[in-house]
Amino acid sequence: MSSSIYGLVKTVHQPVAVDACCSCQFLSNKEEDLVIASGNWLKVYRVVSDDMTTTDSTILATSRHKLEHIMSYHMFGNIISVKSLRLPWNCRDILLLSFKDAKISVVEYDPHTRDIVTLSLHYFEEDELKSGLYSNFKKPVLRVDPDLRCAAMLVYGCQLVVLPLKKDVAVDDPSSSKSPFAPSYIISLSKMEEKIHNIVDVQFLQGYYEPTLFILYEPIKTWAGRLPVRRDTCKIAAISLNLLEKVHPVIWSLDNLPFDCQKSLAIPKPIGGVLVLAATSVIYLNQSVPPYAASVTSLSNNATVFPMKPQESIVLTLDNAHCCSISSDQVVISTKAGEIYVMTLCLDSMRAVKKFHFDKAASSVLPSCICTVGDGIIFLGSRLGNSLLLKYTPTDTDTKAVPVRSQGEAIEKDQAQPSQDWLAKDAVELENELEELEVYGNTEAPSSEDKIIQYTFQVSDSLINIAPCGRITLGEPAFLSEELAPLCQVDLDLELVTTSGYGKNGALTFLQRSVRPQIVTTFQLADVRAVWTVKGPLNAEDVEESQRESLDTDMHSYLILGKEDSTMVLQTTDDISELDHSGFNTQTYTVFAGNIGECYTVQVTAKGIRLLYGVTQLQNIPVEIGSSITHASLCDPYLMVVSELGAVMLLQLKESEGSDARLTVLKQPGDLEHMVANTACLYRDVSGMFTFPDVSTSSQDTAKPPATLPRTTRLSSSIMEEKAGDISQEEVDEDELLYGDSEMNISQPEPTLKTGTDEQHRETPANRVANVILRKEHEPTFWVFTTTRDNTLQIFSIPDCKLVFSAKQFNSGYKVLFDADCESTNKQGEPKSLPTAMSSIEELLVTALGQKKHKVYLFARTTNSMLLVYEAFPYTEQTHAEKLQLRFRRFTHNLILRERRRVARKRQADGAEVEPKLYAKQLLHPFENIGGYTGVFIAGPYPHWFILSSKGELRCHPMGIDNGIVCMANFHNINCPRGFLYFNKQDELRISILPAHLTYDQQWPSRKVPLKTTAHFVRYDPETKVYVVVCSTPEPCKKLVKIENDEKQFLELERDERFVYPMQDRYYIQLLSPINCDFIPGTRVDLGEGQSITSAEILSLAMDGQQLTKNFIGLATNNSFNEEVTAKGQIMLYDIIEVVPEPGQPLTKNKLKEIYCKEQKGPVTSLTHVEGMLVAAIGQKVYVFEVKDNDLLGASFIDSHLYIHQMVSVKNLVLIADIQMSISILRYQVEHRVLSIVSRDMKPQEVYAVEFAVDNTNLGFVATDREQNLSIYMYQPDSVHSSGGTILMKKADINLGACVNSLCRVRCKLNDPTTSRQFSSAIEKRHVTYFATVDGGVGYMLPLTERVYRRLDMTQKLLYTSIQHTASLNPKTFRSVRTQNKLLQNSQHNLIDGDLVWKYLGLTHDEQTTLAKRMGTTPDQIIEDLLEIDRITTHF
Repeated sequence: MSSSIYGLVKTVHQPVAVDACCSCQFLSNKEEDLVIASGNWLKVYRVVSDDMTTTDSTILATSRHKLEHIMSYHMFGNIISVKSLRLPWNCRDILLLSFKDAKISVVEYDPHTRDIVTLSLHYFEEDELKSGLYSNFKKPVLRVDPDLRCAAMLVYGCQLVVLPLKKDVAVDDPSSSKSPFAPSYIISLSKMEEKIHNIVDVQFLQGYYEPTLFILYEPIKTWAGRLPVRRDTCKIAAISLNLLEKVHPVIWSLDNLPFDCQKSLAIPKPIGGVLVLAATSVIYLNQSVPPYAASVTSLSNNATVFPMKPQESIVLTLDNAHCCSISSDQVVISTKAGEIYVMTLCLDSMRAVKKFHFDKAASSVLPSCICTVGDGIIFLGSRLGNSLLLKYTPTDTDTKAVPVRSQGEAIEKDQAQPSQDWLAKDAVELENELEELEVYGNTEAPSSEDKIIQYTFQVSDSLINIAPCGRITLGEPAFLSEELAPLCQVDLDLELVTTSGYGKNGALTFLQRSVRPQIVTTFQLADVRAVWTVKGPLNAEDVEESQRESLDTDMHSYLILGKEDSTMVLQTTDDISELDHSGFNTQTYTVFAGNIGECYTVQVTAKGIRLLYGVTQLQNIPVEIGSSITHASLCDPYLMVVSELGAVMLLQLKESEGSDARLTVLKQPGDLEHMVANTACLYRDVSGMFTFPDVSTSSQDTAKPPATLPRTTRLSSSIMEEKAGDISQEEVDEDELLYGDSEMNISQPEPTLKTGTDEQHRETPANRVANVILRKEHEPTFWVFTTTRDNTLQIFSIPDCKLVFSAKQFNSGYKVLFDADCESTNKQGEPKSLPTAMSSIEELLVTALGQKKHKVYLFARTTNSMLLVYEAFPYTEQTHAEKLQLRFRRFTHNLILRERRRVARKRQADGAEVEPKLYAKQLLHPFENIGGYTGVFIAGPYPHWFILSSKGELRCHPMGIDNGIVCMANFHNINCPRGFLYFNKQDELRISILPAHLTYDQQWPSRKVPLKTTAHFVRYDPETKVYVVVCSTPEPCKKLVKIENDEKQFLELERDERFVYPMQDRYYIQLLSPINCDFIPGTRVDLGEGQSITSAEILSLAMDGQQLTKNFIGLATNNSFNEEVTAKGQIMLYDIIEVVPEPGQPLTKNKLKEIYCKEQKGPVTSLTHVEGMLVAAIGQKVYVFEVKDNDLLGASFIDSHLYIHQMVSVKNLVLIADIQMSISILRYQVEHRVLSIVSRDMKPQEVYAVEFAVDNTNLGFVATDREQNLSIYMYQPDSVHSSGGTILMKKADINLGACVNSLCRVRCKLNDPTTSRQFSSAIEKRHVTYFATVDGGVGYMLPLTERVYRRLDMTQKLLYTSIQHTASLNPKTFRSVRTQNKLLQNSQHNLIDGDLVWKYLGLTHDEQTTLAKRMGTTPDQIIEDLLEIDRITTHF
C-alpha cells in the first residue's frame, strides 16, 4: 500500500445557476447586452428579436425576444457580483467583478481578440481589515454611483472601499497606466461617529451633488423571540463622499426602523429617495419629505411601532425578495415564492409618496437576481429554477373601473418548451379610493387611479438550470438499441440522475454525456469508405394536386457509397435497393457527390465530373489538371475541385429555359489562378460579416461617445433624449436646490425624468423597443477558403477570385486569426523558426450555423488528428479597402480525437501488420436538421457531434458507444425522418435517429422532468430498473403540538386573514419509471404530519440469516414538532414487488410492499448496509440490525458524535460523516458481531458528503465540507502522526469552488472507442468519484499514478505563469484549501486542477513545445496522459 494517494479533479459540466446579472453595453454602444455570472463563469448574451425582417416598432413591441449567447469566459474565482460602468472616454461599458473575500477585477471587452482584458486589480484582504476574524466573512457588496463618479465595495461587514473614477486618463495619468480609477481609500464605518455596525445593505442615492451612500444597518441585533424586549433596531445613515478631500460626513440619519429590514433600492429622479423592503413591510424614505410605510401582512402589527398603513389589497412576505425599477415611479418586485408584483408609488402634488399600489402581475421562478435589459424587458436570474427573460407590456387602462383579480393557481411553464408564452392575470381591484391630491387652488386635478399602468408579463426566453444538484445517483438509460447492447457488456451503459430545483421549480434531471443513437436498421456492406445522400427530382405528375403542397421535398432518393475502387448507388424509397443501371460512374471511386441547383446531382471522380438529373446523365466533364482529383466542395451554384498537386478548378451551374443545365468552368484571372492548395472549401455567406470597409465613413465604435450622455440607470431611450432645460421650475427637486446638480458641476446636461404623475409624459414599453438586435436579410456571397502547403489560410472572393484574407501558420492554433497583410507587426508572436516539425492541415470545412446562419465556424483537421475550431467575428477597425473586416477566434473544445499512441507503438513492436486505413478522407460532415439540430459531425476514431444550441452556444457531445465511425451523412426518409446514417469499423451501415426524449443543445444531452415540488432523494434499483424519489410539498402549519398525559395534542391556531402562516413540508415517496419519466400510479406512500425523511437508500440485506441478499428501500425519518416534543424517528423498509399491471397501464407492474415500519428511540438520521446487515444512525449512536421475521434485531452498537447525516460502506467498513466532527471509519466483525471504530479525523469539520476512493490496493476516504473543499484521507497505522492508526491522515485536498452534497463512485471505463484493445488491468481496479455541485456543475476525482501525477503537476505549475488568466485571477489561490480556523498543518495538495491542465490543449504548437521542453518531456507525452484520463472517465 502506498503512503500517498494522488488524483485529478476536473469539472466536466459547467455551473448553470445564475448568481448575479447586469445589463450594459459591454460589446458595443449599439446594443444592450446581458452579463450573467454562474459560479466561476462569466457569460455574455444579447437580446434579439424573432421577427428579424421588420423594423416597425409596433411589430417589434409584440414580437418575441430571444437570448443569443455571445461569449463565455472561465475564471479561477467565483464571481460574487457584477456591475457595469461607463468611462467618459470609452464607447463601451466596463465591468467590475467582485470576488471573495475582498477582490475587484475591472475588465473590458477587447474587439481585437474578442476577449476580455483586465484594466486594474484591487485587493483588500489585509489582516488589519478583518477585525481579527479568520473566516465567516460577509460577501463583498459592490455598488456604482449612478452619476459615474466612483464605485464602492463593502468588505468584512464594516469596511467601505471607495474607488474614485478618473475624469480623463490623458490628463490625470499621463503615464501608461490603464486603470480607470484613482487611488482608492478605505472608510472604517465602525469607527465613525455614528458607529455603523452590522450593515444590512448599501445603495448610492440619485440627485446629490456628491456621491451619497445610503447605509441600512442594525447596530444591536434582535430576533422575533425578543421583540417584546427590543424592537425597531434598524437605522439608516447617508454619508456624502468628498472624493478630493476624502471626508465623509453623515448628512441624513433615521432611527427605529423595523428589525426585519433586508434590502434597499434607490428610486430614480425626479422622485428620488430610497425604498426599503422589510420582511413584512415596505418603507419609502426621502430626506426632503416625510417617510411613508405600508405593512403587507399583519405580522408587522406587533413587530414594530414605526407608523405604517396596512396594504389591504395584498398579503405577502418580502424576505429574500428582489426588485428593480422599470420607471421613475414603478418597481418590479419578485418574491421568494416566485410571484411578480408591480408596485407603483402614488404621489401627491408636493411629490411626496402618499400610497403604494401593488399589482400582482404573474408567477415565475424563485429569483436570485433581477435586472432590466433595455426597455420593456426584465431578466430574472435564478439558482433554483430556469432563469427567465420576461417582456412586459401595458394593459388597456382606458376604463376607470379595474376588474377584480382572480386568485387562481400560479402560471406554470412547460420545461420542455422554454419559449411557451405565459400571461399575467388581471389587475387587483382597488378596494379603497386613493386620497385626493393635495393641490393649491386646482380642484380639477386628475385622479391617481387613471395614472396607474398595469402590465402583462410574458416569457420570451429561458435559460435551463439543473441547479441545485442535491442528491445524485447512477441509473441505466431506458432506451438503448439492441444493436448497441452487446457493446455495453464490459462497461455498463449509465446515466447520471440528480435532484434539481426547489418548490414549484423542483425537478429531476437525467444527464447523458454521450450520444446514443436510436438505430432503425442495420446492413452489412464491406469496404465502404464514404457515403453521400442526394435528393432526386420530384415526379409531380404522380402526385395528386391536393397533396403537392404537403409534399416533403427534402426526402433523400439515392444513397451513394464510395468504395476503394468502385461506387455503389442505392435507391431509397420505402425500402433500399441497388440500382443496376444509372448515369452514375460506378467503376471508380467517388470523391464527392451532392445536390446542385433545385433537382440536379453532381458526381466527382478522380478523372471527371458528371451532372445528372435523377439517374439520367446530362453532362460528363473530363478533368485534366495535371493529376487526379482528391477533394471537392459544393456550394450551390458553384463547384470546386482540387487535384493531388494542389490545382484548383471552379465550375458554375447555369440553367436556362428550354434546355438542360450545364456546368461551366470559370476562369480564374485573380489570385487563385497560380495558387497551390493543400485543402479548399467553398462557403456561401448570408450573415453579412464578410464585408469590406467603407473608406468614406469611419467606424462608429471608434468614435468618442458624447460626454453629455452619462449612462445612469438606463430606464428608457425616450428618457435619455430629454434635455435638461425641459424641466419646468415647479419640478425642481428640493434636494437639487439644497445640493445642486452633480452634472452641472462638470458642465454636462443631465438626462431628466418626467414625473410619475404626469400622464402625458409617462413611459410605456409600447414605444420603447430600443437595444434589441434586428438582423437583416443579406444577399448571399460566395468565398473560397484554402490552405497552402506552407499552412497559410487564404480567403478568395467569387467570382473575381481576389485574395481578401490571409493568415499565416494556420496550423499552429493561434488564439486569433488576423489578416497578416493588414498588420504591421505580428501580435501573436509568430516564431521565426519552428522548434519541431508541425503537422499540416488535412481537411478544411467552413459552415454557417444558427437559425439565420449568423454564426460562421471554421473547422480544420490536422495530420496528427488535432481539431481546430474557429468562430468568425466582425472586426470593423480594419481599414484596408480590399481586405475583409473579419477575424477568427479559436473555440476551446478540449477534445483529443486521436488514437492512443501507446497502442500503435505496441502494435508495431509486436511485429503486427499496420492497421489498414479504415476512415474516409473526409471526416468533417456538416448536417442540417437532424432531429431539429444543425451542426458538424466529426467522424473517425473518436466521433463527436458539434451542435449549435438555440441560444447560439456550440455544444460538443461524444458518440463513442459504437467505437469508430468511418463516414456519416444526413438521411431523411419516410422510415427515418430527419435521421442520419453511418458506417462503423465493422462495415455495418446503421440508419439511425437522435432520441427525441433528450435535449441536445445543453452542455450534456439531458432531460429535465418537472416535478413541481421539491425532490430530496433519488435512488435507482438495478433489480427492478425503477427510480425511488422522495419529495415534499409545503403546507401551511396552523397547528401547535403540546404534550399532555404523554400524548401529543394538536391545537388549532386562528389568526386574521392577513396573517402569513409558516410552511411545513409534507413528505412522500413514490416510484418513477425511466421509460416515460413519470410517477408509477399506485406507488405513492405519504408520511405523517411533521415527519421528515432524512435518508433514503437502496439496501442490500440478507433476510432471515440467508447468504443471498436482496434489495430493499430503506427510509430514515424524524418527527420534528417543537422543543416540548421529544424528537423520535422511524426506520421503514419497503420491497418493490411485481404484480399484474392494470389494463392499458403496463408500467403499473411495480408496487411497494411494506416490510418494516417502527418507531425508534431517537431520530433516525442515516442508513446503510454492511455484510447483509442494516446500519442505522439513531440519535448519537450507530446500530447494526439483522433483518429476521420482518423485524429488526439489534446486533451491535457504538456511540458516535453529534449528528451523522451520511454513511457509505465497502465490505465490512462503514464511512460516516458528522455535521460537525468530520469523518470516522467503523468496522463490523461478523464473526464477533462487534462494531468498532477504526480511525477518525480529530479536527472539527462540517462535512457535507463522503465516499471511498479506490486506487488498486489503496483505499482513500473522500469528504467535502462547508468551505467547498474536497479532501482525501487514508488509514496509515505505521505513520507516527496517526497515533497507531487512530487518527486519519489527510493526504490530498483542493478547493472546488462550490458546495457538494452528494458523491457517487464507478469503475473506470475499460473500452477505448478508438481501438479494440482495452486499458491495462491497473485501470480495472481504479474507480472514479463523481460529484455534483449546488451551482449545477458536475465533476470527478480520478486517482493517478505517481508518475502521471508528477508530470501533470509540473505542467500545472508552469501554466500558473505561462498563460494569461481571465480577470488576472490566480488559479493556485483559487484551489487553495480554505478552513474556518487556522490549523497547525500545511495543505497536502496532491490533487491536480484538471480545469487548468486541460488549458494546455488550447495553447499554440510553439507554446506546447516550449512548455514541454522546460519539463524535459514532449507535448505528445502530456497529451497522451490527458487522453487516457479522458477516455477512462467518459461515463454516461
